[in-house]
Amino acid sequence: MVGMGAGNGWPVTAGSLRGRLVSSGPMPSRALRLARSAFEVVRDALKGFGEDRGGRMAAALAYRTLFAIAPLLLLALGVFALVVGDAEEAKVAVLGAIGSLVGSAATEAIESLVGSAVRSDATAVVGLALFAWGSSSLFIDLQASLSDVFRVPQERRSGWRAWVRSRLIAIAWSVGFGVLFLVIWVVNAAGGWLAGLLPEALGATRQVVALVTRLLTVALAPAVFMLMYRTMIRTRLDRRAVLVGSVITAAIFVATAYGAAAYFSWDRDTTAGRVAGSVVVLLLLAYFLATALLLGAEVTRVCHHRFRSK
Repeated sequence: MVGMGAGNGWPVTAGSLRGRLVSSGPMPSRALRLARSAFEVVRDALKGFGEDRGGRMAAALAYRTLFAIAPLLLLALGVFALVVGDAEEAKVAVLGAIGSLVGSAATEAIESLVGSAVRSDATAVVGLALFAWGSSSLFIDLQASLSDVFRVPQERRSGWRAWVRSRLIAIAWSVGFGVLFLVIWVVNAAGGWLAGLLPEALGATRQVVALVTRLLTVALAPAVFMLMYRTMIRTRLDRRAVLVGSVITAAIFVATAYGAAAYFSWDRDTTAGRVAGSVVVLLLLAYFLATALLLGAEVTRVCHHRFRSK
Protein backbone atom coordinates (compact mmCIF):
# COMPACT_ATOMS: atom_id res chain seq x y z
CA MET A 1 0.00 0.00 0.00
CA VAL A 2 1.49 3.28 -1.17
CA GLY A 3 0.01 6.75 -0.80
CA MET A 4 1.10 10.31 -1.42
CA GLY A 5 2.17 12.52 1.46
CA ALA A 6 -0.05 15.53 1.90
CA GLY A 7 1.40 18.61 0.29
CA ASN A 8 4.88 17.21 -0.44
CA GLY A 9 4.40 14.56 -3.09
CA TRP A 10 6.52 11.99 -1.25
CA PRO A 11 5.15 8.45 -1.21
CA VAL A 12 3.99 7.15 2.14
CA THR A 13 4.33 3.40 2.50
CA ALA A 14 2.97 1.20 5.28
CA GLY A 15 6.52 0.59 6.46
CA SER A 16 7.41 4.27 6.70
CA LEU A 17 4.14 5.04 8.48
CA ARG A 18 4.78 2.26 10.97
CA GLY A 19 8.31 3.59 11.49
CA ARG A 20 6.96 7.03 12.30
CA LEU A 21 4.50 5.60 14.80
CA VAL A 22 7.21 3.52 16.45
CA SER A 23 9.58 6.47 16.63
CA SER A 24 6.94 8.61 18.30
CA GLY A 25 5.63 5.83 20.51
CA PRO A 26 8.17 5.68 23.36
CA MET A 27 7.34 9.19 24.58
CA PRO A 28 4.03 8.30 26.28
CA SER A 29 5.45 5.01 27.56
CA ARG A 30 8.50 6.80 29.00
CA ALA A 31 6.28 9.32 30.77
CA LEU A 32 4.12 6.47 32.03
CA ARG A 33 7.14 4.62 33.39
CA LEU A 34 8.35 7.78 35.10
CA ALA A 35 4.96 8.37 36.71
CA ARG A 36 4.80 4.74 37.81
CA SER A 37 8.30 4.92 39.30
CA ALA A 38 7.42 8.12 41.17
CA PHE A 39 4.27 6.48 42.54
CA GLU A 40 6.22 3.41 43.67
CA VAL A 41 8.88 5.56 45.36
CA VAL A 42 6.25 7.54 47.27
CA ARG A 43 4.38 4.35 48.19
CA ASP A 44 7.51 2.57 49.44
CA ALA A 45 8.67 5.69 51.31
CA LEU A 46 5.35 6.04 53.13
CA LYS A 47 5.38 2.32 53.91
CA GLY A 48 8.92 2.60 55.29
CA PHE A 49 7.94 5.66 57.33
CA GLY A 50 5.21 3.61 58.97
CA GLU A 51 7.42 0.57 59.55
CA ASP A 52 10.15 2.73 61.09
CA ARG A 53 7.60 4.50 63.29
CA GLY A 54 8.57 7.79 61.77
CA GLY A 55 5.98 9.70 63.78
CA ARG A 56 7.58 8.56 67.02
CA MET A 57 11.07 9.45 65.80
CA ALA A 58 9.84 12.87 64.68
CA ALA A 59 8.29 13.46 68.10
CA ALA A 60 11.57 12.55 69.82
CA LEU A 61 13.51 14.89 67.54
CA ALA A 62 11.00 17.68 68.16
CA TYR A 63 11.36 17.24 71.93
CA ARG A 64 15.14 17.36 71.66
CA THR A 65 14.93 20.40 69.36
CA LEU A 66 12.94 22.28 71.97
CA PHE A 67 15.94 22.11 74.32
CA ALA A 68 18.48 22.81 71.56
CA ILE A 69 16.86 25.99 70.22
CA ALA A 70 18.48 28.31 72.75
CA PRO A 71 22.02 26.84 72.39
CA LEU A 72 21.83 26.96 68.60
CA LEU A 73 20.60 30.54 68.63
CA LEU A 74 23.38 31.49 71.04
CA LEU A 75 25.83 30.32 68.39
CA ALA A 76 23.95 32.13 65.61
CA LEU A 77 23.90 35.34 67.65
CA GLY A 78 27.61 35.02 68.39
CA VAL A 79 28.48 34.57 64.71
CA PHE A 80 26.23 37.47 63.73
CA ALA A 81 27.74 39.73 66.38
CA LEU A 82 31.25 38.97 65.11
CA VAL A 83 30.27 39.89 61.54
CA VAL A 84 27.92 42.80 62.20
CA GLY A 85 29.83 44.17 65.18
CA ASP A 86 26.67 44.93 67.16
CA ALA A 87 25.12 42.25 69.35
CA GLU A 88 21.77 44.05 69.54
CA GLU A 89 21.55 44.39 65.77
CA ALA A 90 22.40 40.71 65.39
CA LYS A 91 19.68 39.81 67.88
CA VAL A 92 17.11 41.89 66.01
CA ALA A 93 18.09 40.28 62.69
CA VAL A 94 17.90 36.70 63.98
CA LEU A 95 14.66 37.15 65.92
CA GLY A 96 13.12 39.02 63.01
CA ALA A 97 13.82 36.10 60.69
CA ILE A 98 12.32 33.68 63.21
CA GLY A 99 9.31 35.91 63.82
CA SER A 100 8.45 35.93 60.13
CA LEU A 101 8.21 32.14 60.31
CA VAL A 102 6.60 31.22 63.64
CA GLY A 103 4.94 34.43 64.81
CA SER A 104 5.34 36.86 67.68
CA ALA A 105 4.43 34.52 70.56
CA ALA A 106 7.12 31.98 69.71
CA THR A 107 9.63 34.75 69.06
CA GLU A 108 9.01 36.21 72.51
CA ALA A 109 9.60 32.80 74.09
CA ILE A 110 12.84 32.34 72.15
CA GLU A 111 13.94 35.87 73.03
CA SER A 112 13.47 35.15 76.73
CA LEU A 113 15.48 31.94 76.44
CA VAL A 114 18.35 33.65 74.65
CA GLY A 115 18.23 36.71 76.90
CA SER A 116 18.46 34.65 80.07
CA ALA A 117 21.44 32.75 78.70
CA VAL A 118 23.51 35.84 77.86
CA ARG A 119 22.56 38.08 80.79
CA SER A 120 25.87 37.80 82.67
CA ASP A 121 29.34 36.34 82.41
CA ALA A 122 28.47 33.46 84.72
CA THR A 123 25.40 32.52 82.72
CA ALA A 124 27.45 32.87 79.53
CA VAL A 125 29.59 29.97 80.72
CA VAL A 126 26.47 27.98 81.53
CA GLY A 127 25.06 28.92 78.14
CA LEU A 128 28.18 27.63 76.41
CA ALA A 129 27.91 24.33 78.28
CA LEU A 130 24.22 24.19 77.39
CA PHE A 131 25.07 24.80 73.75
CA ALA A 132 27.67 22.03 73.71
CA TRP A 133 25.34 19.51 75.33
CA GLY A 134 21.96 20.45 73.89
CA SER A 135 22.91 21.02 70.28
CA SER A 136 25.22 18.00 70.10
CA SER A 137 22.51 15.78 71.62
CA LEU A 138 20.09 16.94 68.93
CA PHE A 139 22.43 15.97 66.09
CA ILE A 140 23.35 12.67 67.76
CA ASP A 141 19.64 11.79 67.93
CA LEU A 142 19.23 12.88 64.31
CA GLN A 143 22.07 10.60 63.26
CA ALA A 144 20.51 7.71 65.17
CA SER A 145 17.15 8.33 63.46
CA LEU A 146 18.79 8.40 60.03
CA SER A 147 20.59 5.15 60.85
CA ASP A 148 17.22 3.56 61.63
CA VAL A 149 15.73 4.87 58.38
CA PHE A 150 18.61 3.52 56.27
CA ARG A 151 18.80 0.25 58.29
CA VAL A 152 22.38 0.95 59.36
CA PRO A 153 23.50 -0.80 62.57
CA GLN A 154 24.27 1.57 65.41
CA GLU A 155 27.95 2.09 66.22
CA ARG A 156 28.84 0.07 69.33
CA ARG A 157 32.04 1.80 70.36
CA SER A 158 32.58 2.29 74.07
CA GLY A 159 34.86 4.42 76.18
CA TRP A 160 35.41 8.10 76.62
CA ARG A 161 37.20 8.52 73.28
CA ALA A 162 34.20 7.30 71.31
CA TRP A 163 31.94 9.51 73.41
CA VAL A 164 34.13 12.58 72.83
CA ARG A 165 34.40 11.79 69.11
CA SER A 166 30.64 11.56 68.65
CA ARG A 167 30.12 14.77 70.61
CA LEU A 168 32.74 16.65 68.59
CA ILE A 169 31.16 15.55 65.31
CA ALA A 170 27.76 16.69 66.55
CA ILE A 171 29.18 20.02 67.73
CA ALA A 172 30.79 20.47 64.31
CA TRP A 173 27.35 20.06 62.76
CA SER A 174 26.02 22.62 65.22
CA VAL A 175 28.71 25.08 64.17
CA GLY A 176 27.85 24.34 60.55
CA PHE A 177 24.25 25.20 61.34
CA GLY A 178 25.36 28.59 62.63
CA VAL A 179 27.49 29.20 59.54
CA LEU A 180 24.52 28.29 57.34
CA PHE A 181 22.41 30.81 59.22
CA LEU A 182 25.08 33.41 58.52
CA VAL A 183 25.22 32.56 54.80
CA ILE A 184 21.45 32.88 54.48
CA TRP A 185 21.57 36.22 56.25
CA VAL A 186 24.38 37.45 53.96
CA VAL A 187 22.40 36.45 50.86
CA ASN A 188 19.31 38.26 52.11
CA ALA A 189 21.33 41.32 53.14
CA ALA A 190 23.04 41.45 49.74
CA GLY A 191 19.68 41.19 47.99
CA GLY A 192 18.24 43.98 50.13
CA TRP A 193 21.29 46.16 49.50
CA LEU A 194 21.06 45.61 45.74
CA ALA A 195 17.34 46.37 45.71
CA GLY A 196 17.99 49.53 47.71
CA LEU A 197 20.35 50.80 45.01
CA LEU A 198 17.59 50.67 42.40
CA PRO A 199 15.37 53.73 41.96
CA GLU A 200 11.73 53.54 43.00
CA ALA A 201 10.67 53.72 39.36
CA LEU A 202 12.11 50.23 38.82
CA GLY A 203 9.63 48.52 41.10
CA ALA A 204 9.38 45.43 38.89
CA THR A 205 13.15 45.04 38.91
CA ARG A 206 13.16 45.25 42.70
CA GLN A 207 10.61 42.43 42.82
CA VAL A 208 12.81 40.35 40.52
CA VAL A 209 15.80 40.92 42.82
CA ALA A 210 13.72 39.91 45.83
CA LEU A 211 12.55 36.76 44.02
CA VAL A 212 16.09 35.81 43.00
CA THR A 213 17.26 36.37 46.58
CA ARG A 214 14.53 34.09 47.91
CA LEU A 215 15.37 31.41 45.32
CA LEU A 216 19.06 31.55 46.23
CA THR A 217 18.17 31.12 49.88
CA VAL A 218 15.95 28.13 49.13
CA ALA A 219 18.63 26.64 46.84
CA LEU A 220 20.93 26.24 49.85
CA ALA A 221 18.61 23.62 51.34
CA PRO A 222 19.50 20.75 48.92
CA ALA A 223 23.21 21.35 49.58
CA VAL A 224 22.63 21.06 53.33
CA PHE A 225 20.71 17.79 52.99
CA MET A 226 23.28 16.43 50.55
CA LEU A 227 26.00 17.10 53.12
CA MET A 228 23.83 15.49 55.79
CA TYR A 229 23.40 12.28 53.76
CA ARG A 230 27.12 12.17 53.04
CA THR A 231 28.38 12.70 56.58
CA MET A 232 25.73 11.52 59.04
CA ILE A 233 25.00 8.07 57.62
CA ARG A 234 27.54 5.29 58.20
CA THR A 235 27.09 3.74 54.79
CA ARG A 236 27.90 4.86 51.27
CA LEU A 237 24.81 5.93 49.37
CA ASP A 238 24.42 5.99 45.61
CA ARG A 239 25.34 9.43 44.27
CA ARG A 240 22.21 9.67 42.16
CA ALA A 241 20.08 8.77 45.15
CA VAL A 242 21.81 11.43 47.25
CA LEU A 243 21.23 14.07 44.56
CA VAL A 244 17.58 13.18 43.94
CA GLY A 245 16.88 12.61 47.63
CA SER A 246 18.44 15.91 48.67
CA VAL A 247 16.29 17.87 46.23
CA ILE A 248 13.13 16.02 47.27
CA THR A 249 13.93 16.37 50.98
CA ALA A 250 14.55 20.08 50.53
CA ALA A 251 11.27 20.48 48.64
CA ILE A 252 9.30 18.68 51.37
CA PHE A 253 11.10 20.57 54.13
CA VAL A 254 10.66 24.03 52.59
CA ALA A 255 7.01 23.36 51.70
CA THR A 256 6.35 22.23 55.27
CA ALA A 257 8.08 25.31 56.68
CA TYR A 258 6.02 27.67 54.55
CA GLY A 259 2.85 25.75 55.30
CA ALA A 260 3.51 25.91 59.04
CA ALA A 261 4.29 29.62 58.78
CA ALA A 262 1.01 30.24 56.96
CA TYR A 263 -0.93 28.26 59.57
CA PHE A 264 0.69 29.96 62.56
CA SER A 265 0.20 33.42 61.04
CA TRP A 266 -3.48 32.60 60.52
CA ASP A 267 -4.03 30.92 63.91
CA ARG A 268 -1.90 33.06 66.20
CA ASP A 269 -4.72 35.49 67.05
CA THR A 270 -7.36 32.82 67.59
CA THR A 271 -8.36 31.34 70.92
CA ALA A 272 -6.63 28.06 70.09
CA GLY A 273 -3.40 29.89 69.29
CA ARG A 274 -3.47 31.80 72.58
CA VAL A 275 -4.29 28.71 74.64
CA ALA A 276 -1.59 26.58 73.02
CA GLY A 277 1.18 28.95 74.04
CA SER A 278 4.50 29.66 72.43
CA VAL A 279 6.22 26.50 73.68
CA VAL A 280 3.59 24.27 72.09
CA VAL A 281 3.86 26.28 68.88
CA LEU A 282 7.61 25.68 68.81
CA LEU A 283 7.10 21.99 69.56
CA LEU A 284 4.56 21.65 66.74
CA LEU A 285 6.83 23.44 64.30
CA ALA A 286 9.75 21.19 65.25
CA TYR A 287 7.55 18.10 64.86
CA PHE A 288 6.34 19.15 61.39
CA LEU A 289 9.88 19.85 60.19
CA ALA A 290 11.26 16.63 61.69
CA THR A 291 8.51 14.66 59.96
CA ALA A 292 9.36 16.33 56.65
CA LEU A 293 13.05 15.52 57.10
CA LEU A 294 12.39 11.86 57.90
CA LEU A 295 9.99 11.51 54.96
CA GLY A 296 12.70 12.90 52.69
CA ALA A 297 15.16 10.40 54.17
CA GLU A 298 12.74 7.55 53.43
CA VAL A 299 12.48 8.74 49.82
CA THR A 300 16.28 8.85 49.61
CA ARG A 301 16.54 5.30 50.98
CA VAL A 302 14.05 3.99 48.41
CA CYS A 303 15.90 5.78 45.59
CA HIS A 304 19.19 4.30 46.84
CA HIS A 305 17.86 0.73 46.64
CA ARG A 306 16.24 1.31 43.25
CA PHE A 307 19.43 2.75 41.74
CA ARG A 308 21.55 -0.02 43.24
CA SER A 309 19.23 -2.73 41.88
CA LYS A 310 19.61 -1.51 38.29
